[in-house]
Amino acid sequence: MPNKFVSNLTEEDVTKLEQLWQTNANFRVRNRAQSILFSYRRVGIDELARICGVGRDAVS
Repeated sequence: MPNKFVSNLTEEDVTKLEQLWQTNANFRVRNRAQSILFSYRRVGIDELARICGVGRDAVS
């Protein structure tokens, strides 16, 4: 099954996502920011699901 990746992020977007991932009090916000960054960096869906401890459907 092909992977889907986030693209078209600016440096400002990446910086904001990194800040959210590292400092936001809400776990879901941190997890989503981390997932977007991993996708942008071409981490595959199966690997991303394993890292996040969720099923493939949760990240695709």
